[in-house]
Amino acid sequence: MIADQDSTGDARFIRYWGFLGVVTVLLLAFITPPFQVPDEAQHFFRAYQLSEGQFISEVRGATAGGQLPSSLQELSEHFLGTRKLHADRPIRPFPIGGTLAQLDRPLDIDKREFVVLTGAAAYGPLAYAPQILAIKMARMSNASVLTTFFLSRIANGLCALVLLGWAIWLMPLGRELIAFAALLPMAVYLYASASPDAMIVSSAFLYTSLILNRTATNTWSHRDTALAVATGATFCMIKPVYAPLLLLGFVQVFYARHRLVALLTHGGILVAACALTLLWGLYAASAIIPMPEGVSFAGQVEYILRDPLHYGVTLARSLLWRDFYYMQVIGTLGWLTFPLPAVAYWLPALAAVLALGSERNQWSRQSMAFVAAGLTITTVCVVLIMTALYVYWTPVGNVVVEGVQGRYFLPLLPLGVVTLLLAGRHRLWWNKSAARAAILGLIALEAGITIYTVSTTYQVIQG
Repeated sequence: MIADQDSTGDARFIRYWGFLGVVTVLLLAFITPPFQVPDEAQHFFRAYQLSEGQFISEVRGATAGGQLPSSLQELSEHFLGTRKLHADRPIRPFPIGGTLAQLDRPLDIDKREFVVLTGAAAYGPLAYAPQILAIKMARMSNASVLTTFFLSRIANGLCALVLLGWAIWLMPLGRELIAFAALLPMAVYLYASASPDAMIVSSAFLYTSLILNRTATNTWSHRDTALAVATGATFCMIKPVYAPLLLLGFVQVFYARHRLVALLTHGGILVAACALTLLWGLYAASAIIPMPEGVSFAGQVEYILRDPLHYGVTLARSLLWRDFYYMQVIGTLGWLTFPLPAVAYWLPALAAVLALGSERNQWSRQSMAFVAAGLTITTVCVVLIMTALYVYWTPVGNVVVEGVQGRYFLPLLPLGVVTLLLAGRHRLWWNKSAARAAILGLIALEAGITIYTVSTTYQVIQG
């Protein structure tokens, strides 16, 4: 399963990848108008709430939130045109001059009001760690509210890139395609925001690559265990639908020199990450708000159990009918309101061809085990994602699942890529160094298209 190793070439490739990632994230963090990433306002509010030690949100009727500085809500209203967290988000110009004019708006931590957080009200602190640290530092330096917001974006993006770079370094095969997937337009758009999706995606990438690396090398350490628990808990505490990823390590049990030790280790990781998720869920349960009007959890569960075959048809129809999931995974930006130029959706396919042609895969029983595990885990995660939105967001008996977005599938990409690479026996078609250079070029092109599209769509630079 282990690909040919070239430490010098790997390090050089990751350095260039990191440079492209940092430039892209910093530019997007600056030119993307505030709160123009899905749900960014409520995530910024939640990060600020957590930075003050308010771990449990206050529930008021059908809403949940907390007493936060009024300037947070006022800044959001200025850029969104409304205080509603769920509303139409028409695309309008945001010249950079007008955005920077808000830098004088003070944070004013003493003037407060109740701020609604809705779905983010019960989210745990791990995935908000970079934003929390940045907000704390901003308060200590008496920064303005907009400066605080930009710092939370930058900290979030840079931390995600560090974890992703680590993941690429650990990945035993498919580094080039994983590197491309890590910087897809939708992904970097999330990294350059205050959304916890940045940490969810990057921690899932790192967890997957850690498991694959240690299984391939048949090694494991206490530090690896701690890292696996930390990353697993990070994506599970906010999105438990990715919990099946925690089962990937059990493949190592069949190939480890000490199987019992491996079983206890991965069992411990599974139990620890799930326990942290469960404990947080119980701790924050009081902040979970009622479901949208017309949605019934009990009613949907009863409907699924009564006719599981029909529900299977509903899942299939939703996946096939929603062909825009592919576009959303690659990148439908803003509040999922504007696509990229058509060429941006072809570049990932070209990168995949280059990666497959520069990677030698020697079929083995271990490869077969990972293919089976990868297909099973990915399928279960997709079903859980769809089912979670079906029971929480979709009216009872609806013929399709509502509320599913392509970005929810980003954490599954590294496992999907490795499964694809291991699923067949292929030989080298061209030089790896040349393929890496070409893939870096494609990453730069994709980044340029993304930055240009965001800038022109929002008319960031006028005149």
